[in-house]
Amino acid sequence: MLRSRSNPHNLHAWEELLNFGRNVLTQPTRGGKRHNLASIIKERTIEPCTADHEIVSHKTKSTGAATLLANAVSAKIEDGNIRAAIRIVCSEDKPAQNTHSVYAQLVDKHPAPLSDRGSIPDPQPTVAVEMTEEEVIRAVRSFPPGSAGGPDGVRPQHFLEMISCRESGPELRSALTGFVICLLQGNIHPQVSPVLFGGNLIALEKKSGGIRPIAVGYTLRRIAAKCANSYATNQLAGYFSLM
Repeated sequence: MLRSRSNPHNLHAWEELLNFGRNVLTQPTRGGKRHNLASIIKERTIEPCTADHEIVSHKTKSTGAATLLANAVSAKIEDGNIRAAIRIVCSEDKPAQNTHSVYAQLVDKHPAPLSDRGSIPDPQPTVAVEMTEEEVIRAVRSFPPGSAGGPDGVRPQHFLEMISCRESGPELRSALTGFVICLLQGNIHPQVSPVLFGGNLIALEKKSGGIRPIAVGYTLRRIAAKCANSYATNQLAGYFSLM
């Protein structure tokens, strides 16, 4: 994160940052002697690219809808998000099948930009908002318990626990604040921009028909967006109160 902030045009630094979840937080392969998970994670932060970082693959079998529902509800309860657990139980939406028809509906809801669309103004001449460390930490803490991670798998809870660490928390809080400011200034590698501002797209099948798309982006981008939204809300609150 420090390298991405200090040199936003260093593509290798961006690759290391966006691969942090895979290289550091991936569950170790089973077998052999028992390992202390905390020690493994600490070792990976020093030397993340080692052979035991292979993503664990399990043989899966078809699971009934009732079991999937129970697992989803249990996961939210374990995260302490009772509201989300109740919402899942009461919801009549269900995951859509992976078919060409569903894909076509998603594309229709997210069409490609028009070829004659106007150019986006260059953000560089504009003085960007600078967030304080307290504002960034407040944004991290504002995520509901159990919030999902984006394509890299890093969840808001991961950041919350890391910034709360006595050993490395202060340094990470400073680095995260600098990164958010860097992102709000538009300092990002052009090849990284469509990746960082992308996300996982999930299709839910509505009871009334049609598809409900759910997008889950990178947590780092969502933290920066929360900071920007918080600033805009404070600036506009007085204006709307007069209307």
